[in-house]
Amino acid sequence: MSDMVACIDEAGKRRAGSPSTPATPPRTRVNVRALVARHARSARRSLALVGYLLAVAAILYGWRIRDEFPFTAKEGMGYTLGIVGGSMMLSLLIYPLRKRFPRLRFLGPIPFWFRLHMTFGILGPLCVLYHAGFHMGSTNASVALVCMLVVSGSGLVGRYFYVRIHHGLYGARATLDQLRKDTQALRAVISGESGNDRDGDEDPLVTRLQQLEQGVVSGRQFGRHLLGLLLPGLAGWLLRRRITAILAQSHPAGPEGVPVQRIATAYAHCLTQLSQLRLFERLFSLWHLLHLPLFLMLVVAGLVHVVFVHMY
Repeated sequence: MSDMVACIDEAGKRRAGSPSTPATPPRTRVNVRALVARHARSARRSLALVGYLLAVAAILYGWRIRDEFPFTAKEGMGYTLGIVGGSMMLSLLIYPLRKRFPRLRFLGPIPFWFRLHMTFGILGPLCVLYHAGFHMGSTNASVALVCMLVVSGSGLVGRYFYVRIHHGLYGARATLDQLRKDTQALRAVISGESGNDRDGDEDPLVTRLQQLEQGVVSGRQFGRHLLGLLLPGLAGWLLRRRITAILAQSHPAGPEGVPVQRIATAYAHCLTQLSQLRLFERLFSLWHLLHLPLFLMLVVAGLVHVVFVHMY
């Protein structure tokens, strides 16, 4: 009877997962497509780049014909552009108000106003520039125009900081923990695994990438990324070329049908963002403190300009 009880107890221990019979943890399977899509350049980013290029082209064209503008700011199309551009700039206030005050949820979802904030932040100043004919006018008009240009430039700087602490312009905010996990997962893809590193000897490149990741996290490699801060994408481009060469040898078709180039781009972007996240978070916080007073100064200058135009 005692032997039977001992057998039953031993079986119960096995079913309960006792230390005497440790269960082998299941291997985690990485969704390579979702992981790459989180860090690779999307079609939406490319579309935003096209929009910025069109805006630059419109500014260059307006500057080129500034001495022979077909309309004036006082009437007709020029006056309409001033009203439209000023209204767009004023509507930029809706996004921060909607974000900070939950009672304004009746205005619509926050992502919608954020997209509108980004769009009107470009179209509004462009309309005002055409309204002014790319010339300085009266004193109050000049002050309003300069304030608008300063705020627009500040907005572009803020966007630069924003995309480096988020997954793209409209993605979720990045965190150090998530970036570390994504880096390890992408390195595992490079090494040919599905989720965990190999237990045996690793490929020399994988070892070098591990050393690079450790240096990035500890801050020892910060100097190597300083050039990436001054010239965005250069450090990632150099790293991507090296990774692409190795992937072409080990996985010519790409894991799960994902192109090799996209995996290299995602890994390089993830490493770059991991190295710069804390710095850009601080810069973005400081930018917030400066941008709001500048925008309020623009609102005051714009209102003064409108009042003077219609009174005198």
